[in-house]
Amino acid sequence: RREARAVWRADGPARRPVTICSSGPSGQAATRMRSAAGAGGGGGGCESPNLGIASGWHVSDEVGQERAADIWRDVPVVSGQVRVLDRLPLKWGGELSDVSVAYRLLGPADAPAVLVLGGISAGRHATASADDPTPGWWELGVGSGRPIDTERYRVLTLDYLSGRGETSAAGAEGLTSIDTRDQAAVCAALLGKLGIDRVRAVIGTSYGGMVALAFAAEHANLAGHAVIFGAAHDSHPMATAWRAIQRDIVRLGMSAGDDRAGVRIARALAITTYRSAAEFARRFDATPERTP
Repeated sequence: RREARAVWRADGPARRPVTICSSGPSGQAATRMRSAAGAGGGGGGCESPNLGIASGWHVSDEVGQERAADIWRDVPVVSGQVRVLDRLPLKWGGELSDVSVAYRLLGPADAPAVLVLGGISAGRHATASADDPTPGWWELGVGSGRPIDTERYRVLTLDYLSGRGETSAAGAEGLTSIDTRDQAAVCAALLGKLGIDRVRAVIGTSYGGMVALAFAAEHANLAGHAVIFGAAHDSHPMATAWRAIQRDIVRLGMSAGDDRAGVRIARALAITTYRSAAEFARRFDATPERTP
């Protein structure tokens, strides 16, 4: 089965849709894409010679599984932390100051840049590199010979604002929330500080997909393509209700002096919302057992 939906491509001031395809029983994404303007109304697959991202999530046969573990050693890497904004007014009230972003650039310095954004617990360590050889959060997606090829592109990743990494800002006390558009503003400021006029694509998964959509909407001139996985442009009212409950759980944990327990329970609730009731019934329909 193949599903496709149109987002948009920013090419100068005009916006043109692109098609993102997913295929296979497990919903694995084929990241080939083409301009929907030339799609001819369906069929014909999803190709983009411009972006040149390979299909599928497996290390290519040419690379070989035995070489994949070591190939990062040949990929140029620059990691650092840079102050990007003196002040950042937030979309839902409040303001941050002295915003510094921890980032990583992986790939040839003269290659087109690609901004890659992961889930809410992800950061700049998307894949193993010379300065950190441990596996990253998208090991099969980013790297030499992989779908997001670090031999052809310079991949930019970063730690999120108020995330688990080393990105920092002053004035976080008493904040209402940090919006995906706030994260997008930080991404745009980082590009400016690094001297990157425009990325070939912004690629986002899960929470990163929502940040990428915000980046595409708010900073259309900074990205040639937007590639989105597992993210929605709008929130369903039920999802909004779930998140409100999760935030209350986190606040309850904080008030009880156990932040980690609050986050753990809220995250457990979140995981249950990622699957349907039918799937739960199919996978876990068994007689309850007493646990110690």
